[in-house]
Amino acid sequence: MLSVGMAASADTVEDRYWQLQREFSYETAGLLLKQLETEGITKCQDLDIRDEEQAQGVVDAAMSDYYFGKDNKKSLAYTEKALEAGRKCENERLVEVALCQKSSLYVEMGEYDKSMEAAVEALTLAEKLRDIEMQTFCNIILAKLYSYNNNPDVASKCLEKALVTARSDYDRADCYGMIGEVLSYKGKYEEALRSIQKAVDIAQKAGDEENVMHHIWQKAMVFAAQRRYDEAEAEYRRIIPFYEKNDETKYLARVYSDLCDMYIEKENYAGAVSYGEMALHLWKKVGDRYQTMQCFQSLSKAYRWTNLKNAYVYRLKYDSLKELIYSDKQNDLLVKYETAEKERVIEKQQSEIYEQITDRQSKMKMFGVLATVLILAIVLFFAVRSAKINQRHATQLKLERDEATAARAEAERARDDAVKANKLKEVFIDNVVHELRTPINAIQGFNQLLTDQTCPPSPDESMEYMRYITENCNKLIKLVQDTLDVSLMESGNYPVSIASMSVKDVCLATLKKFSDSVKPGVKLQVADGEDFAVMSDRLLVERLIANYLSNACKYTSEGSITLAFSKMGNISWQVSVTDTGTGIAPENADKVFNCYEKLGSYVPGNGIGLALVRVIVKLLHGHAYMDTGYTDGCRFVARFDSK
Repeated sequence: MLSVGMAASADTVEDRYWQLQREFSYETAGLLLKQLETEGITKCQDLDIRDEEQAQGVVDAAMSDYYFGKDNKKSLAYTEKALEAGRKCENERLVEVALCQKSSLYVEMGEYDKSMEAAVEALTLAEKLRDIEMQTFCNIILAKLYSYNNNPDVASKCLEKALVTARSDYDRADCYGMIGEVLSYKGKYEEALRSIQKAVDIAQKAGDEENVMHHIWQKAMVFAAQRRYDEAEAEYRRIIPFYEKNDETKYLARVYSDLCDMYIEKENYAGAVSYGEMALHLWKKVGDRYQTMQCFQSLSKAYRWTNLKNAYVYRLKYDSLKELIYSDKQNDLLVKYETAEKERVIEKQQSEIYEQITDRQSKMKMFGVLATVLILAIVLFFAVRSAKINQRHATQLKLERDEATAARAEAERARDDAVKANKLKEVFIDNVVHELRTPINAIQGFNQLLTDQTCPPSPDESMEYMRYITENCNKLIKLVQDTLDVSLMESGNYPVSIASMSVKDVCLATLKKFSDSVKPGVKLQVADGEDFAVMSDRLLVERLIANYLSNACKYTSEGSITLAFSKMGNISWQVSVTDTGTGIAPENADKVFNCYEKLGSYVPGNGIGLALVRVIVKLLHGHAYMDTGYTDGCRFVARFDSK
């Protein structure tokens, strides 16, 4: 039982959590939730506890909320456990809460792509459950993410939806405040100020003084963006007493930092120095080295026009602290390297021990085999002497034993082959799912925007969304077609049509298709060469060259892309594509020809193009490779036998 006078500290909560893990009871779960409620954790109190796994998931969600802002890594670990429990028990409400927590955590940790993914999934589930409160929360999160990604138009639409579903004064005020920030990004300052003033009025009416101060801060930043410095300072001075009274050191330090930067912009360097020194004192008190470093930089700028000595001193402090922060990062990397090196040594020692044990076992097996042979020889010796019938029985027994050993070995080989095939299947499925998910998610997202009745798109927006849907449908079709072609070619069932063709004509016809695909400033050309005819499949050769050119266009932003062809005596001929792009490390020269292998995560493509090249040259009895001797970009070559 939880004692009445127990303090709600992190250690106490952690101890209670692990007690719950050791021996589960609904009473323990309820007591832990009550204890967390004293810390202000109320998000999970309305979740149903119907069995042990769901109850444990609810407690994990509460623990995640408890550690939010205190230890985000630990909070994320509890969130993942709650999400896993919710999915396993098919408790959609628990999954919804865990996804919202996950999205908020990734925002705090600066991982906006992961936050976006979790928020979209949470919004879909909230709409399914008709959870208005969570719909509002998800739309506000998405608005912040789109704002961070410099996409204010989509952020505005999310906020409009959030404003429709907002039920609490806090959510409505938050929506109007965010709308003001988005309008400020667009340069519509007066509209921004009116929207933020609505947020202030709503928060004042609700008696939420902390939220009022937050929105007044937003007004001050808009005034500063307009260079209306006196009005901005007046708003800042309204919020300073609140943060001083409530001992909000971090927020007070941010206010002073904002004022310091604003005074530098208005060239009031004495005021900038005053606020900068106060901000520096508070950042040191908080222990935030990064903000302290930024404060040193601001003070160096402020003192530049009043006291060059102090400006130089603060510049030195800025450089020293910056170097120290970088050094700490380097030390962290060094610690990780040393840890990895120790693990490697331990792994090597374990491997040596395993080899010794394996050697001993082999010797014991050999001894056992020799002993068995000796015993069989003795038995056979006496069997021959005693009777021929016993000899036949012994011979038959040996044959049956050999057959059983062979059958067992065959069964083990079949099992190993099945395991290997299953792993290959899993890798293939994972890769295909990964490559299918991106266009499907895009199609689904723009389709939702098209069918959204709460905020229908304009005709121009509809056409733009339809264009994106069509592009991703084409990507999906190409991915499926390329995957099927690779499979068909590897199986040997792909029809090959051999006929005489002009290599130069094929190169020029293929190059013409890519005239609009190169980036501005990149020259697309065919190297001069004497034309010659070969016996090959024209369509397959065009497809091979097209895949080489497509790869070069993606990774070349300046310089040139050159398609060349040549005859290598009377034995073979080749085509090559040379670019001046980003290049590929020599150790990855063979790896890039694998299916779904992409060395550039942010470059469009499905990772099948070069894999398809390798399959095509195999059908045409050729050889494809990357020329590692070329270092100004990439050069891919396909060489064929003249026959």
